[in-house]
Amino acid sequence: SLKSSNKKLDDLDKQTKKNDTSFNKLTKTASAVSSALKVTATAGLALATALTAVVLKTAESEQELAILSRQAKLSTTDFEALAFATKQYGIDAEQIADISKDLSDKLGEFGKVGTGAFQDYADVIGLTKEEAQAAAIEFENMSSDQVIGAMVKSMEEAGASGNEMTFVLESMGNDLSRLIPLYTDNSKGMKELQSVYKSATGQMKLTANEIKGL
Repeated sequence: SLKSSNKKLDDLDKQTKKNDTSFNKLTKTASAVSSALKVTATAGLALATALTAVVLKTAESEQELAILSRQAKLSTTDFEALAFATKQYGIDAEQIADISKDLSDKLGEFGKVGTGAFQDYADVIGLTKEEAQAAAIEFENMSSDQVIGAMVKSMEEAGASGNEMTFVLESMGNDLSRLIPLYTDNSKGMKELQSVYKSATGQMKLTANEIKGL
């Protein structure tokens, strides 16, 4: 596909030079170039995504991947998509799993005794002690991905500043604030990247022997 796109671009370049005095032909050429570039860009994204999937599969054993997924309270497939998305912001699979464990521990502490870092979140969005404890208990039953999304969304709705959001998320997990762009606007960025990952890897099914061989 890339070779084909390059040939098209070469051909179109020649055509443009021959017909640069014709506005109509130049417009058609520009449109064709745009289409060709879109094909190239799409192919590049698919390749990058597929390679990321291979790295995830080979960098961790299936057992290790299962452990990391459990920390995030996700299936291995959903965890891989989460790790792909967070990797774009400098947080790898092991880091997002560690952040997930920190979240779980701090939610558990606040849900039981009403103390800990979750109080910062409660203060920013204006929750009472009882409301904050109820929220912490509710969050305990959610995946880390859902918890982060819910926290960012509620802080946005409460009109929290960027500095406040950074402070709250950093108190809940080291470097968690890096992921703010993924979770703003109702987690739009996260959903898009997870969708890209699952779409690009959906047809790349690796058997256990293939994973071992890679």
